[in-house]
Amino acid sequence: MATTARTSTKAPATTKATPAKAAPAKATTTTTSEPVGTTVTTAEGTPMGQVPALQHLTTTLGLVLAAPGAAWPGYGKVVKFEGGTSAYVNRGNIDVRSTPTNVLKWAKAGHGVARGAQGQYLRMAYSTTGR
Repeated sequence: MATTARTSTKAPATTKATPAKAAPAKATTTTTSEPVGTTVTTAEGTPMGQVPALQHLTTTLGLVLAAPGAAWPGYGKVVKFEGGTSAYVNRGNIDVRSTPTNVLKWAKAGHGVARGAQGQYLRMAYSTTGR
């Protein structure tokens, strides 16, 4: 019995190399003069103890950052405080999550408005102009 070899004329399969996407640029600190004041954007990676919005929280509500030397994660990301309280700093407000008792106390003191189904959030107006 004779053995036959098979050959193929198909080209070997190839895959297209996809170029790597560049990482988005981190926020940088910029100062711009505008009629309403000076706007400062805090860079991600700044120690949390140096972020003006978080300094505002520690002063106004008496909170203590869980890790003041840790890098600030940026706007809209959670920041933890001692005692289980956390906050989300946005460009126009700060949402603080705590116990309904704390939120009610802060709201009654005029620091913001209680929100959430169980009253677990305090929304504080905050402007990067410091006003």
